[in-house]
Amino acid sequence: MRDPASPLITFYDGDTGERLELSEISFNNWLAKTANMLVDEFDLQRRGHVFVDLPLHWAFPVWVRAIWAVGASVHLESDWPEFDVAVIGPSTFSELPNAQEIVACSLRPMAQSFPTPPPAGIVDYFADVRIHGDHFSGISEFPAGQAAIVLEDQAFPMDWLENQARQLATRLQLNDGGRILITDLDPPAAFDLALASVVAPRIMGTSVVLVTNSDPHAVQRIAEQERVTATLSRP
Repeated sequence: MRDPASPLITFYDGDTGERLELSEISFNNWLAKTANMLVDEFDLQRRGHVFVDLPLHWAFPVWVRAIWAVGASVHLESDWPEFDVAVIGPSTFSELPNAQEIVACSLRPMAQSFPTPPPAGIVDYFADVRIHGDHFSGISEFPAGQAAIVLEDQAFPMDWLENQARQLATRLQLNDGGRILITDLDPPAAFDLALASVVAPRIMGTSVVLVTNSDPHAVQRIAEQERVTATLSRP
């Protein structure tokens, strides 16, 4: 069993020099606050639909797990009549998805909010999420048969995703408790990113190192320093 104080997600950004480490305890705290935000501010219900459009960042697995904690489906593409909530990064204000509520993540170091507030009608995630509770009762089990992830008009239930995550771990020779590196030098598809950074840690006790905006030498140095056992790259 994983030590809840050991690293679950370690994030590096070569542009800003940020290194942020989330233990399972701190990850679950962010998860709870985000899930409470979804329910309290946006009235997200079980079987709701949330679009997640984020680059390689530690906020991605937080959002996916929080949406599942509410019992809603994660969409990785914007082709849907209307989302209950859309989660976007800082560079997509010009092309907003069709959603009842829109949340923007600044992706600035140390979870800082936007220096200038987002346009009207867009919630600043890091400014608002902190006020929400550190515990979320949520659902005890994700609804059977419901889509956990929707991609290219295909709906994938949770048990199927878990099986795919195990197959991915086999392909990468990633053992239980292993440590996987994911980098944007050779970015994986959003689906594989979700399997490796969200599903595999939840069911196999693996941990994740996310590296963005770094050159190959820096990535190699980080891999050695963090003692990674597998690397995810585009198939």
